[in-house]
Amino acid sequence: MKFNNIFNVFILTSLFAAVAAGCSDDLGNYGYVPVNEVSVGGSESDDIQELVSGKTYQVVAHVDHLKFSPVLSSTFDITDDSKYEFEWRVVPRNAETEDLDPEDIVVCRERCIDIPVTLPATTYNCFFNVKDIESGITWSTPFYLQVRSLTGEGWFVLCDDHGWSRIDVIFNKDANEDIIARDMLAGQEFDPGKPEHLFFNYYRYGQEIAVLVTDKDSYILDGEDLHAGEDNRLVWNFGVVPDKMRIKSSAKSLYALRNLWTIIDENDDIYTLDLKASGSLFEYPVTKINGTQPFTPAPFIGVNLNNNSWKEEMENGNPILLYDETNSQFLVITNTSNYPQVMEFNGTRLFDNPTGGRKMVCMENTHSGVIKSVLRDPSNGETYYYGISFHAETKEHPIYWWLDPEIIPYNRQAGYCKIIGPGVERAEKFTFHGMFPYVFYTADHKIYQFNLGEPDKPAVEVLSFPGEEVAEMKFVPFVGWIAYQDWERAREYQLVVATNDMSLDESTRGTMRFYDVPNLMQPLTLHKEVNGFGHIKEFIYKERHN
Repeated sequence: MKFNNIFNVFILTSLFAAVAAGCSDDLGNYGYVPVNEVSVGGSESDDIQELVSGKTYQVVAHVDHLKFSPVLSSTFDITDDSKYEFEWRVVPRNAETEDLDPEDIVVCRERCIDIPVTLPATTYNCFFNVKDIESGITWSTPFYLQVRSLTGEGWFVLCDDHGWSRIDVIFNKDANEDIIARDMLAGQEFDPGKPEHLFFNYYRYGQEIAVLVTDKDSYILDGEDLHAGEDNRLVWNFGVVPDKMRIKSSAKSLYALRNLWTIIDENDDIYTLDLKASGSLFEYPVTKINGTQPFTPAPFIGVNLNNNSWKEEMENGNPILLYDETNSQFLVITNTSNYPQVMEFNGTRLFDNPTGGRKMVCMENTHSGVIKSVLRDPSNGETYYYGISFHAETKEHPIYWWLDPEIIPYNRQAGYCKIIGPGVERAEKFTFHGMFPYVFYTADHKIYQFNLGEPDKPAVEVLSFPGEEVAEMKFVPFVGWIAYQDWERAREYQLVVATNDMSLDESTRGTMRFYDVPNLMQPLTLHKEVNGFGHIKEFIYKERHN
């Protein structure tokens, strides 16, 4: 790409200034030719946004148009379009310029642009270039374009529509406007089976995945059209390909020395795959403590989601937390072991491990890095909160700077208390707020809120859904590095509730509701409600990666 003309005025101005400074005592006569300076501002139409230098514009692929009608200002009052040549250039960020044909990135040669956005979802460096034909000087207005995709991000709602695996998408275009896409798998000939689970695992190196699990198999949904088929079955990620692979849980460790993709299948076998090793595959089950003692895992996997964890004390911690249902104890896969081992803790002891026969009901990975779990005593129904976090410390710095220091990972007990409240002994769904010390649970078509900071006070009822079943309820932490806007980040602190009205047809009985959760245990407020889903099974938020 050639941008030499863009800087001609700057070079000439600098040269004139240098000559003037060096010849301040020269009283000779010189002739200077004034330059027609061009600037861009405003818009010809009130309903078309203004082009502003350095601004980032968000658009949705195959929905929005790249649309501007910039107004030119000229020191010579030359505003006739015929006196200028125009270029709109769109360049993928971080693209190697030597690999780009300048003509391929010029999308329009008129002053006003109105073209549909069909670009892949990523961020682009853009330029509106105006060349003064007479002087040959080009004036450039740089801006940024962030292209988003209905298949690349949004609330993905898994529904059972008369046995069909239906995925609807709620795409938040901005703080107030949503795009609803129904049945993203419609039209494909392949029937993946009856829906059971939907998982999303973000990974900072671009290998994030959405996995659909049905009664037949598991499928890594295609990133472009979300299709599920023979070509993207999960089994192709195994060294020895099984007949099928239906999973109960999936997670990727983000901030550890070992980035492991870990799954638990329908047979309660645990598999791991090293994401840092190119071409790595799932190989053999690691469902043995220290490689020798078999156990049955709870269907949950804990990882550190703290995206501030580039700090040594977090990033070098252990990668995977598990719970051993056979022996009622927490297990950890370390940075140096392939098999789980019994978890040991440093620092303050809040609870015992083993836990004394308690069964795991819930485990959630939170944005703070604390992995939060709910365990229950099957003998009396008493229910408890457990918090665990991964850390590390430098044992000793080497004598020579080019040698790596020895890093010692350790685990810390971050919280523990009994959860009390109506129906808690039979509650099956729990979720933890990412900022406030609140845990919510469902019982008898109602949702209760318990303050972990005041464990002596019973949980209080905050929501009720008479005639509806609560399919799922959770907070969704946003773990990507992308600089989300404030309204986007605020979504991770909204309680999202999916319900099914069993009196309606299976194709329209599902509802998604989003609630704002204030501090000080104040009442929840309904932020928005979206209807018309099938029989909701689960939902995820699929984060964008650009």
